[in-house]
Amino acid sequence: MLPWGNRVRSWFFTASRKPVFSINKKQFSVKIFEKKVEKPQIAVVVSKKIEKTAVKRNFLKRKTFNLFEKYIKNLPNAVYIVYLKNNNIDDLLKELEEVIKNNLLDK
Repeated sequence: MLPWGNRVRSWFFTASRKPVFSINKKQFSVKIFEKKVEKPQIAVVVSKKIEKTAVKRNFLKRKTFNLFEKYIKNLPNAVYIVYLKNNNIDDLLKELEEVIKNNLLDK
């Protein structure tokens, strides 16, 4: 499970911010905010339109957090918010892993 220090706090969502960079795909979108944080912070947002029950939404969040956990040491210090648009977990994780490897990691 992703450490608590690498998760975005709720106060971050209350202020209006513009992303520095964003990646939009069919399955998800990733918005990257401010580079002023000490370590990478990640949030996963799953709408009730995608999954009706909290159990399934939390399952999708856990799987996404676990994927980011593999690459957390190589991610640049920023805030990453992942908005899931689809509940097909296998395709979503494959595509998200490609985006992390190709676009987000420090080379």
